[in-house]
Amino acid sequence: SLTPYYYIRHLLRRGVDIQVVTHARVREEIEELYADDHEVLNRFHFIPYSTEQRWFWRIYNTLPSKMTGQGLLSAQISHLLSMRKARTILQNLISQGYELIWQPIPISPRFLSVRFDLGVPEVLGPLAGGMFFPPGFQFMESRFVQIRQAVGRAVASPVHYISPGKLRADALIVANERAKQALPAGVQGRIYTGITDGGVDFDEWSPEEHRHTGPLRFIFVGRFVPLKGVLYLVQAFIEISDQIDAVLELVGDGEMRPQIEAMVRQAEAGSRIIFHGWQSRASTRELVCSSDVFVLPSVHDCGSHVVLEAMAVGKPIITVNWGGPGEYVTDECGILIEPGTPETLVADLGKAMLRMAQDQELRQRMGEAGLQRVQAGCYDWESKTEKILQILQEVRKNF
Repeated sequence: SLTPYYYIRHLLRRGVDIQVVTHARVREEIEELYADDHEVLNRFHFIPYSTEQRWFWRIYNTLPSKMTGQGLLSAQISHLLSMRKARTILQNLISQGYELIWQPIPISPRFLSVRFDLGVPEVLGPLAGGMFFPPGFQFMESRFVQIRQAVGRAVASPVHYISPGKLRADALIVANERAKQALPAGVQGRIYTGITDGGVDFDEWSPEEHRHTGPLRFIFVGRFVPLKGVLYLVQAFIEISDQIDAVLELVGDGEMRPQIEAMVRQAEAGSRIIFHGWQSRASTRELVCSSDVFVLPSVHDCGSHVVLEAMAVGKPIITVNWGGPGEYVTDECGILIEPGTPETLVADLGKAMLRMAQDQELRQRMGEAGLQRVQAGCYDWESKTEKILQILQEVRKNF
């Protein structure tokens, strides 16, 4: 949900006349965010919950987790129901003179998309995805979910002819070749590439001098769910913690927290592993800036804002060479771990943390290289917004 927020924020800074159609579930947050700016707040139009959505969620929430997977099916159905309601709002805005529809989320290239046919050009993206778990981690998905996804991928292209939003969009923006290959067959619009899913706001994330005494500080930021690999990170840190003077700080929460806390208690590592829980963005930034090494052992991330944000404040990175983090981080700015098996991941995380802990010059060199990479590439929201705006203007001109 941060992706459209940052684009909206930077488009408004440029004076672009935009209206935002979004779901009522974020209304409270939006109204709080723009409580003192009624001009901006009046640009938001909220899609109400439909009766169908309410019934769908009641039924869906009764299903066992092994059948629901990561919630992609629920998101797809909910999205289609919402977009039916959005049509009336869009018709009204177009009657007022608005000239283009841009839909930045959902980001999945396989998601069905509603065709509006409202007489204005329609642009989708940046789309990311086409992700699979590495072979050694496919057990994270139940057999039911694997079968469901295999069937879904097999019928994806034919089903898109029933709901042809992606096929008939005037333009699609994709983050990378993986996402492009995941698009359904029969796309008619122009495909633009090279705008990543993840991004960083340099207004919020810039290097600061933080000098601290005491142990080296590793930090993880993310959900406590299997695909983020936090369980393996904690296990690896426990195994090597007696060899280094270091602490591991965990920012986030989720279903695995009780299991991880039990592991920490059993290992009597409570003084070296700190649970911060969910934090505000300002507090998270402060924690990342005052750390020494950022670690994200995720095995299923299309993008990753947090990695780019850590790089933007000059932190060396330890991450898995898979998905978005594997594309952002190079050997110059971090240690990339191949996603073999859970056992090799634990071992390699331990080795990487030991290497970082024992070499201050390496940490400094990698941190500086990461900062340079993020500043030189099109990773900041200002640069990404500029590219998006160029695409939207080109599509409108050629419509």
